[in-house]
Amino acid sequence: MNRPHRVLFVAPYPLWLQRGNTVTIDRIARGLRQAGVHVSLLEPGRKLPRGKFDLVHGFHAYWAGPRALALAERLKLPCVITLTGTDLNHDLFARDRREVVRHVLEQADGLVVFIPDSSKRLRRRVPRAAGKVHVIPQGVRRQFFVCGAGQAG
Repeated sequence: MNRPHRVLFVAPYPLWLQRGNTVTIDRIARGLRQAGVHVSLLEPGRKLPRGKFDLVHGFHAYWAGPRALALAERLKLPCVITLTGTDLNHDLFARDRREVVRHVLEQADGLVVFIPDSSKRLRRRVPRAAGKVHVIPQGVRRQFFVCGAGQAG
């Protein structure tokens, strides 16, 4: 598959809520836009934005994963899910959520985690998802570094 140019990002919560996940979504969307990708954001309770997409990207396996998978299937597009710490440390084990999370992880075309340890744990816990896990670290923008190389801050 070629690099997607139009991504539909499915959010787990309304973006006006200042939560860790919404801040991360904003950061990822901003980074994709800076890389030339057109990003449309879909919040819960909102209608599908107009336009064509190359990829559906759900953020949070439990809260956004089922909707992202359904949209990807309807639109005949690949689906990527970014997992959060809650997905990996709680929802994957919670009696009332684990089946939904496992289904999303097994059906998604790609899975993104932020740290290598999460990748290892996910591969052990959900072997059917092992081949589609990718580690993409959360980055720091260059502007945050005010010292020159080799200088103490």
